[in-house]
Amino acid sequence: MLRNSFQVEPLAPAIGAEIYGVDLAQGVDDALFGTIHQALMDHQVIFFRDQTIDPDQHMDLAKRFGTPLYSKKLKIYNDKYDSMSLLENDGTKIAVGSMWHTDNTDFEEPPMGSLLFCEVAPKVGGDTLFASMYAAYEALDSKTQAYLETL
Repeated sequence: MLRNSFQVEPLAPAIGAEIYGVDLAQGVDDALFGTIHQALMDHQVIFFRDQTIDPDQHMDLAKRFGTPLYSKKLKIYNDKYDSMSLLENDGTKIAVGSMWHTDNTDFEEPPMGSLLFCEVAPKVGGDTLFASMYAAYEALDSKTQAYLETL
């Protein structure tokens, strides 16, 4: 359900917003999902801070966006959901995804996005960064845009 304190606060001009006033553990009805989905379409990446959800709640929310996919590159986080992967770094190896990348673009039909839940984060570092390919394209000159349209 929509909460009276629901707010979407942009983080940067090109990409990202934080959503406040939502407790995802309470479930997401159609009205709330519509508002969340619109915020995602408007800002490309959305963040919900200070949430506590279990794997079932995580998967319920993911399914609102479409059918979750299995990522063959990662180990399964939860035996109940083969499409729920675990990203971890014990400090002894290079972390999965530590280099710039885009998730699952090698799929024949790549997913529209990823739903991440952070259980443990370092006090410093460990950032996940995002870039707007819409903004990158729009910043190109018209000749380069025209060339890219042919690809």
